[in-house]
Amino acid sequence: MKSHIIIPARLHSTRLPEKLLLSATGKPLIQHTYEAAQRAQRPTGIIVATDHERIVTAVQAFDGNVVLTDPAAPSGTDRVAEVAEQLSDVDIIVNVQGDEPEILGSSIDLVIELLQNDPTAVMATLATPILSKSQLEDPACVKVVFNQSQQAMYFSRSVIPHPRTWDDSLLGKESGLFFQHVGLYAYRRL
Repeated sequence: MKSHIIIPARLHSTRLPEKLLLSATGKPLIQHTYEAAQRAQRPTGIIVATDHERIVTAVQAFDGNVVLTDPAAPSGTDRVAEVAEQLSDVDIIVNVQGDEPEILGSSIDLVIELLQNDPTAVMATLATPILSKSQLEDPACVKVVFNQSQQAMYFSRSVIPHPRTWDDSLLGKESGLFFQHVGLYAYRRL
């Protein structure tokens, strides 16, 4: 099965405009994310899907692959879908958020493997246990709730599930209660 990474990259993000072009380390954030994605072993390629020429220029400056998408696209997922339509020979599309410079190549490989190993699955994503109350209460941390089959049921920036009373033992891997969604999705072409 052939797989490809598409990184949606919107210039005017809501919480921090132009964050993908910020270069406090000498490289723009989008380049850090692209380079992190390159560490994955399974994908056959990477494309940045952007709504703005400034991001096109930034990606071309580090010799990355980039496609200018419809600036009216309402979301990053729509940008990913627009580029995926052009990749008819690709079976699995991996959406890596543009602001995930610390994404692990092994995480990307894992979501691809999940789809390769389960022909009934049409989508895969990852989550990690939430380890602190401050992380749990942070709206920048997207929480996810799973059913008993480990399928995601609901995503929220609010605390989910909501505990009636608080106890620090609710946190961590052992409790299995609170999980942070990793900005990563894999889709099977249908």
